[in-house]
Amino acid sequence: MKQPAEQGDSSSPQAANGLAGFLPSSWQRGWLFGLFLVAVTMIAYLPVWHAGFIWDDDYYVTSNTALRSWEGLRQIWLVPGATVQYYPLTFTSFWLEYHLWGLHPLGYHLVNVLLHSCNAMLFWLILRRLRVPGAWLAAAIFALHPVSVQSVAWVTERKNTLSGLYYLGAILAALKFWLPGTTSLTVCQKEAESSTIGFGNWKWYWLAFALYVCALWSKTTTVPLPVVIILLVWRMQGRLHWRWVYPLLPFLALGVGMGLVTMHIEKHLGASRCTS
Repeated sequence: MKQPAEQGDSSSPQAANGLAGFLPSSWQRGWLFGLFLVAVTMIAYLPVWHAGFIWDDDYYVTSNTALRSWEGLRQIWLVPGATVQYYPLTFTSFWLEYHLWGLHPLGYHLVNVLLHSCNAMLFWLILRRLRVPGAWLAAAIFALHPVSVQSVAWVTERKNTLSGLYYLGAILAALKFWLPGTTSLTVCQKEAESSTIGFGNWKWYWLAFALYVCALWSKTTTVPLPVVIILLVWRMQGRLHWRWVYPLLPFLALGVGMGLVTMHIEKHLGASRCTS
């Protein structure tokens, strides 16, 4: 007769794998791919670790007196024109870094690379939720493609990497609200059940809205987010319904308002030297 496995028997799969044996295999693969993505991105951008400040970095960091004090932080948020562009969250990140490591460029560059790594992971999670084939490959291309080098290697372009973090995070949260369960369905199931599918937990809606605000405060070129959300919902549901559009109205109002504010500031207070 076969004897039951004794407690602590190394032949037990869970005992052999330790904690990993209790985790879903998809989680294990996700963590491994995330670590891989961060590692290869950091390695690819090794030359940036030895880079310095260039071009408009003086307007944004090295000669920006608003980074020096608490009064400067207040001006970043409340005094349009105190900085070359009204991107208060971006300049707040510079303010924090100035008080952490002064004008040593390494810290600023490493933060940009880490932000880009996080953006690649968010991009992968979005594609995976949308059930796009080869999501991991697309995320790796996003992380390593030369088109991203300027945004990652140039300190001034923090506005791109930081706004991208909030923008992609908002999309992921929005998918959890607008498409709470449809991403796991087949095409036929989606067609059969699309008329009964409702919204997800409203916490995801408010998280998406908050992240959108942060994205706009980092760079207002993130204004098109509501259009992107509705297009993704349309793609996944196979049709468009007005009930999916109504919750986006506050997003649209906020985006238009922030866009007008940026246009006014840059026209009258000037960002002619630094508009990238």
